[in-house]
Amino acid sequence: MFYYFVRVQFISEKPASYKALKMQLRALGFNKIIIGKSSGKGYVLPKGNYSITTLTNINDVLHVVTATASAIEINPYVLITQVNDYAMSGLDPA
Repeated sequence: MFYYFVRVQFISEKPASYKALKMQLRALGFNKIIIGKSSGKGYVLPKGNYSITTLTNINDVLHVVTATASAIEINPYVLITQVNDYAMSGLDPA
């Protein structure tokens, strides 16, 4: 299994675009909540950020996210990062 962090940014920054993205990516298994490694509590990722655990390789994840985001707005910025460890600060509790 691979764990990825996903970042999508739309040029327009329209809230409706991010809402549509959230609904579509959640339907595909992406999450807005991550679990704090030391606390075990859930935290909400900022706008445009998601996580997913999957057997899918990073390029296929990139393709799915880019296609989903591009159907909402043209030329989205997309970044996929494979994660082995993470630390966080300032995220809102779930």
